[in-house]
This record gives sequence, C-alpha cells and structure tokens, in this order.
Amino acid sequence: MKNARRLLLASLLVLGSCGVSVGDIKEVQEFGSAVQAMYPGVSLSTGITNGSKLEVTFTNTSYNDSSEEVKQRVATDIGKIAPKYFKVGKITSGEAIFENSKSTVLVSVTSTHSYDMGIK
Repeated sequence: MKNARRLLLASLLVLGSCGVSVGDIKEVQEFGSAVQAMYPGVSLSTGITNGSKLEVTFTNTSYNDSSEEVKQRVATDIGKIAPKYFKVGKITSGEAIFENSKSTVLVSVTSTHSYDMGIK
C-alpha cells in the first residue's frame, strides 16, 4: 500500500510537470472505464497525447485480427462517446490503435494499425 501511494504521488508529480492536471487524469480514467465496459475482457489503454489527441490502444486482442471495417467501426464508436467525458474543445482528434506485439529472447516485434475516431 505504501509503495502504491509513492507510485501515485510520483506519477502525479511527473504528470503535473507535463501540464497535465488531476482533472485531466480523472477524465481519462472515466473515459477508459467506459471504453473497457464497451469491450470487456480486452486489453486496452487510453491516453491523451499533445494535450488534445485521444488514443485508445488495443494490444494483442481478437479485434486485431478483424477486418478493416470492424476496426473502423470500433474507432468510430469510441469517438462517439468521447465528448461525454472531456470538456468541450479539449479533444480535437482521436485514434484507435490496434497493436500486435510478440517477444522472443532476442527481439520484440510490434505492428500497429491506426483508425481515426472521427472526433470533430
């Protein structure tokens, strides 16, 4: 428990120095929970880059083997719920990223495909 508090404090200090507020963290956490509820049992992560680009990464999931149309639909569906969790104008774009990652003793190979969420 003590280590978890230290990790949280360190994370907040680092994020604070990057211009990320506690409100931003809360918005991303709530949005991430909503996306996880849409796709239960799927390994995914959410984040904001450059202060306004929303990214949701699906890592080694069954969706990675889906058709281009299915992946684009997933991205669009996520983009539709994003405005419910972020302040107006906060998010200007978004991508759903489907990542396949394989590691061996000597090398790691990662391939990604990105789809626009259609956030305006």
